Amino acid sequence: MRQDWRRPETAISACANFFSRSVLTNFAKFCTLPSKEMNMATMNISLPAPMKEWVEAQSRTGRYSNASDYVRDLIRKDQERGEKIAAMQHFVDEGLRSGVGHRSQEALFAEAEARSMKRKIG
Repeated sequence: MRQDWRRPETAISACANFFSRSVLTNFAKFCTLPSKEMNMATMNISLPAPMKEWVEAQSRTGRYSNASDYVRDLIRKDQERGEKIAAMQHFVDEGLRSGVGHRSQEALFAEAEARSMKRKIG
């Protein structure tokens, strides 16, 4: 059967088959890796068998090229999570230092709703 390359779905399908998910993922990771990660160090870890199987299964999905890619991604996500928690804790501490407010709950909700509506409108 002859394919009609003028049809977008044919071209998209061909591109999807040509570029596997792992190729694109690895390309994106390579382009965004900080230079300090280019000098890799080796680390051996011990995992229970079910965890080892999980890590290996993640690399077989094609999203990660190997177990190291998966572990690096987990570490990056954990670092980002830690940074977000630290930022939230900063705001909590700032709020506690600011003392007790004098506005009513209704006034606070009304202000929050007004800000939300303003963002939606533009």
